[in-house]
Amino acid sequence: IASGRANAATLQINSRSTTVPAAGTLSLSVSVNSEGVAINNAGARISFPTDLLSVVSVSKGGVFSLWAEEPSYSNSSGTISFNGGVPTPGYNGAGGTVISFVVKAKVVGQANLAFSDASVLANDGLGTEVLSGRSGKTITITEAVPVVEEAAPASAPVVETPTPETPVPVAPVEQSLKKK
Repeated sequence: IASGRANAATLQINSRSTTVPAAGTLSLSVSVNSEGVAINNAGARISFPTDLLSVVSVSKGGVFSLWAEEPSYSNSSGTISFNGGVPTPGYNGAGGTVISFVVKAKVVGQANLAFSDASVLANDGLGTEVLSGRSGKTITITEAVPVVEEAAPASAPVVETPTPETPVPVAPVEQSLKKK
């Protein structure tokens, strides 16, 4: 297509961080940028390595109100999928959240989340494909930080106060309130 504007929309996986410790969780989202073209549908399948990550939850974003395929995931096949839409006049904007999801890191490594299939359709009455790019995310999983309980510094000597083996009896004190 010669105009360059018809194939313009992009899908992107976003997160505040690209590093997570083993056994830690990380929140991510998928956003769509329509690049000035009104769209009415987007669907995708995201692949992730099941030996490094598992999905804890997935939820809908605010861009779409209709769902041909509810956002879902499979930790056994390593996929997250969705297919959502919006009625006319469609969505036209940058950075609209389509879905959000949380992953849990399993072991140390580099986990690549990638779009294995994706589509964004224009709100032009023809369902014209307008997806021009998609960006996945690489997550670095680091060693888990061990939890250390607070203890006395190693350089401080521990001084124990000896306690008597047998308690020392305390003699009762009698006091008279009467004056003689």
